[in-house]
Amino acid sequence: MTSRTTGPPAASGLPSCFGEHFKLADEPWDRIRQLLGFGQIARDDLLTALDAAGQRSGGPFLLCIDGLNESRPRGYWRNWLSALAGQAARYQNVRLCVSCRSTYERLIVPEVHGLVRVEHGGFAGMENTACRDFFEHYGLEPPVAPIFQPEFSNPLFLRLACQTLKAAGQRRMPAGWHGINTALKAFIRERNKAFAEEHERDERERVPRLAMDEFMEEVERAKKVYLGWGQANAAVERARPQGLTGPSILDWLVREGLLITDADPDGDGPESEDVVRVAFERLGEHLFADRLLGKVRPGDLTAAIESGALAFAFSDAEAVLANRGLVEALSIQVPERDGFGGELIDILPLGAPRDRVLSATVATLPWRDPQHMTARTREIACEALTSDNGGETFDNLLTIACQETSPDALWLDQLLRRQSMSQRDGFLCDYLHNRIGVSSAVERLMRAPFEVDAARVPEPILVRWAILLLWFCVAADRRVRDRATKGLVAITGPRPAVWADLVRRFATVDDEYVVEPMPLCRLRHPPSRAGLRGGTRRLRKRL
Repeated sequence: MTSRTTGPPAASGLPSCFGEHFKLADEPWDRIRQLLGFGQIARDDLLTALDAAGQRSGGPFLLCIDGLNESRPRGYWRNWLSALAGQAARYQNVRLCVSCRSTYERLIVPEVHGLVRVEHGGFAGMENTACRDFFEHYGLEPPVAPIFQPEFSNPLFLRLACQTLKAAGQRRMPAGWHGINTALKAFIRERNKAFAEEHERDERERVPRLAMDEFMEEVERAKKVYLGWGQANAAVERARPQGLTGPSILDWLVREGLLITDADPDGDGPESEDVVRVAFERLGEHLFADRLLGKVRPGDLTAAIESGALAFAFSDAEAVLANRGLVEALSIQVPERDGFGGELIDILPLGAPRDRVLSATVATLPWRDPQHMTARTREIACEALTSDNGGETFDNLLTIACQETSPDALWLDQLLRRQSMSQRDGFLCDYLHNRIGVSSAVERLMRAPFEVDAARVPEPILVRWAILLLWFCVAADRRVRDRATKGLVAITGPRPAVWADLVRRFATVDDEYVVEPMPLCRLRHPPSRAGLRGGTRRLRKRL
């Protein structure tokens, strides 16, 4: 939440305070003065000094207080925030910015506060930039391929991924990390190792993993996604091995980012007991799915869905909807698990809500391991494309289409060219028009050419990416065609030879909007001398 601003957005200063610094009955400006290093100075004199600093720089002086929910007592800001905002608002060159976890807002923020409320969407829309900055911060090599998986818009996921790679001694993200299940297993494995080293225990005890299992078992019994602090602490302490002394295991799991604390959604006041939940939903869902599948023998999976350990999630359409996250996790893990194989939807008993499971299955395509997607996965995707969720299915296919997998851009290319131009236009024109300018796979594919070093992108990925951008040129919306063409210029410039394959592939497509950009993109990058001796000479020969 920020005070209303006018004039240049640049900030001359960015002093940050943290909610945990404010406690008891301290007057906020007294604490801010101490944190900024000022001596004994009156509130108005402090604000005058900050205002002068902003005026001198030509931009507002931005004062940030991060994490109001960390202040104690919890009701602290209900008494002080409105006055603080009003006092800062009297100074033209001072801007106040505060943050609060949304689950705590109703308990902490007064109804009248005089601030503009903005909900932060994580790194949505800037996944490649965020990924690069996080990797560089942890001393890792950023991925050279563009990032299209939406999970990378989650700051917590990015932090855990970087910490896990660094702890494992990796310099870059392994190829096998395309699958979310593989990444989550690595997270837990490294947390087991870190706990053992910190507490001088045997890593094979797997204390964090067992503690998370106990937590998820208690969640299952409570039929809630969260537990009260006391209940959560009792659950994870069941994983404490004999002879282990020291601080709470729950505190350790929260500190390491596997669990987080939140306000009780049913609490009746700022001082009600906190609740504990899994740090991000997919981690909890995959731990739960792994536990359930561990109770089922490979040949008994259909029976388990019909009347066994998994029946509660598949009994009817409403049950699948209520347990959607778990069903998605199962649709990822079943094809990857030794002894099961195949797709979850093919193992359903007669009478199961197949349509709901189909929707959950295609929603997980961005999280699947490319090596475990097959021709059968393509058939399932084709079925979903003709359902009421055709647009959402195409979103998910575009997210994985640049990877070397079964339902990739090469397959989509064949699928699209089998359609008549009227059939393609009937779907793609409306689809692309609705996806531009909003957070979507289409937007990420068109923005990413200007966020990555195209010369370092592996050629199989680059070719698939270019195929998608060429198909985007069928759009009736000129904005889509222009941006797709510019993206093609950006990614193919360092490798003009890829146009030999693209020209051969699209020469027979019956749509001039797709064919027109090809010579334009080639001419926008005049070949260098090195290019004439290398890629451009091969291009001419093949053409």
